[in-house]
Amino acid sequence: MISGHTSIRVRYRDTDQMNVVYHGVYLEYFETGRTELLRDLGMPYSSIEQNGLMLPVLEMAVPPYSPFNDSHHANRSSSN
Repeated sequence: MISGHTSIRVRYRDTDQMNVVYHGVYLEYFETGRTELLRDLGMPYSSIEQNGLMLPVLEMAVPPYSPFNDSHHANRSSSN
C-alpha cells in the first residue's frame, strides 16, 4: 500500500455556525490529499492526464471521526 501525509489548515469559511467543519468540505480535503500523494510520487495529475489516464473516484465513504474546527490542522494520511 502507498501512503502519504498532507496537512491542511482548516479555514473559518469551511465551518458552520457551531464552528465545526461542514461535512461536504471533507471531500475537498480528501482530494487535496490524493493530489499531494500523486505529486509526492512524482506523478502530478497533469502528467497522468496528458498520458490519457483518468482517475475517477467511483466510491467514497467517510467514517465518523472527531469533528474538526477552525483551530485545527486537518492531518490525514492518504493511501492507495
